Amino acid sequence: MYTETAAAPATAKAHRVSRLSARLFSFPAAILAILVGKAFWTCRERIVDPDIWWHLRNAQYIVTHGRLPTVDSYSFTAAGSAWLDHSWLPELLYYSAYHALGLRGLFVVLTLTVAVLYVGIFSLCMKQTGDPLAAAVATIFGGLLAMVGFTPRAQNFGWLCFIAIYAILLHFRTARRAPLWLIPALFCLWINCHAAWPFGLVVFGIVLGSGLIRRDIGQLAAAPWTRAEIRKLIVTLAASVAALFVNPFGYRLVL
Repeated sequence: MYTETAAAPATAKAHRVSRLSARLFSFPAAILAILVGKAFWTCRERIVDPDIWWHLRNAQYIVTHGRLPTVDSYSFTAAGSAWLDHSWLPELLYYSAYHALGLRGLFVVLTLTVAVLYVGIFSLCMKQTGDPLAAAVATIFGGLLAMVGFTPRAQNFGWLCFIAIYAILLHFRTARRAPLWLIPALFCLWINCHAAWPFGLVVFGIVLGSGLIRRDIGQLAAAPWTRAEIRKLIVTLAASVAALFVNPFGYRLVL
C-alpha cells in the first residue's frame, strides 16, 4: 500500500515531464525557435534608426526635468510650438536600456519586442489553422510586411497591445468567454506608447458588429451574440474609451 502511494506522485511527475518534453521538441516548438532566431537575425543590423536618437533625447529631457515635454524645443523655425510626446513610455524604456547597456540595450529591447510579436502572430495563426507550417508562412509574410517598422520605434509596443487585444476578442468570439477586463488596461497602455490605438477600436467594432448579424450570408454562417454577451462587449468598449483618457495629457492626447 505504501509503495503504491509513493509511486503515484512519481508516475504523475514522469507524465508531466514527458508531456513537457514532447512540447519542447515538437514541430511547432522547432518553428517557434526558428522564428525567434529570425527575430534576432532581423534586428541585429537595424539599431541605426534615425528616430531612436530623437526618442532617447525626449526621454533624457523627461528624466532630467522630471516632466514631459509640451513644446517643441529642438527645431529652429517651430521652437516653442505646442507638442505632445505621445510615445513617452517606450522612450523611457529605450533610454533605460541604452543607459544601462548602450547599443546592446537597444538591441535587447528591440529583439525581445519583435520576438514576442512573432510568437503572438504564430500562436494566433496556429489557433485558426491548426497547421504549424501554414502558421509559420503567414507569420513570416506578416514579418516581411512589417519589416520597415522593425527598428527601435515606439510603434512596436503598440502592435504588441494590438495583438493582445485581438487575441482576447478572438477568443471571446469563438469560446464566448475571455478576460475582457484586460482590454481597457491594454488601451490605457497603448495610448501612452503610440498613436496607433484607433486601429484597436476599429477591430473591436468589427468583432462587435460581426455578432449582430442574425442570418447566414451565403456560405458565411452567422454566430449572433446573446444579449448578455453584447452587454459585456459594450461595457468593455466604454471602459476602453474611458481608459484612453488615463494619460499625462488627458483629453488633448486623445484628440
